[in-house]
Amino acid sequence: MDRTKIDAPLVAALDDVKDPEERGLLVFVHASGSPPADDLRFLEELGVAAQAATKPIFTATLSANGLGQLTDRPWVRYVRLSSKLRLVGRSP
Repeated sequence: MDRTKIDAPLVAALDDVKDPEERGLLVFVHASGSPPADDLRFLEELGVAAQAATKPIFTATLSANGLGQLTDRPWVRYVRLSSKLRLVGRSP
């Protein structure tokens, strides 16, 4: 896992992971370009739609192990944890 590509909140979330195979990390992936065809298959195995992966920024729900494999790809620039959204005007 290339931790230089991961933001601080995601590093903290990784510390709380109990099962490294469970997909529970909702992230934004910032890419430097479209991944090669082999990596599109890899992304589909991680649960990312191939069409979404051709965008410069896309979302994914990953396991800790999947995140580690993803950050090792040269076309991945940065991965950051998505925050939970709430409706405006409603209390948390």
